[in-house]
Amino acid sequence: MSDTLSDFLNHVAPNDEVLEGAFVAYVRSQTSDLDAEQMKQVLLRRIDVTTFENGQRALQGALSNRQDAILLYLSRDWTDPEKRPLIQGAFEDSSKKLFALESVLVATVSMYAMYLVATGGLRSETVSTTRNADGSYTTTVSREWAPSSTLARLWKALTTEE
Repeated sequence: MSDTLSDFLNHVAPNDEVLEGAFVAYVRSQTSDLDAEQMKQVLLRRIDVTTFENGQRALQGALSNRQDAILLYLSRDWTDPEKRPLIQGAFEDSSKKLFALESVLVATVSMYAMYLVATGGLRSETVSTTRNADGSYTTTVSREWAPSSTLARLWKALTTEE
């Protein structure tokens, strides 16, 4: 078994269609087979329509944006050894199929994956306590999320508490 997601992807060498197809299949398998419309409805309960449409346009318009979202989600799940075989299986199945995925589908699934990450995926969190000059203490919490810089505004909308 590959140690890192990059090792696995370098070994499999998926083309863009296989990467997107495997990602869609994997996310659906992790979400009780929600379809894109159901994912959209979940997202619209969390963000407004304009933010959703802007995010979808950004993800539909540039393959690199979709790949950033895909790799962010897969990287997160790859750290769980129990999920690695599921990811690998999605790629094995996808490499045997021909895809005609619409970018809107991949964009919606990408946004939903970001939502899943946003509801529980920190890159790092640092808590530090310092003693002030007056003898009191201050605790500072610093969180680093793992969004693509291109998609930072969408990420912020998805992770902002209501």
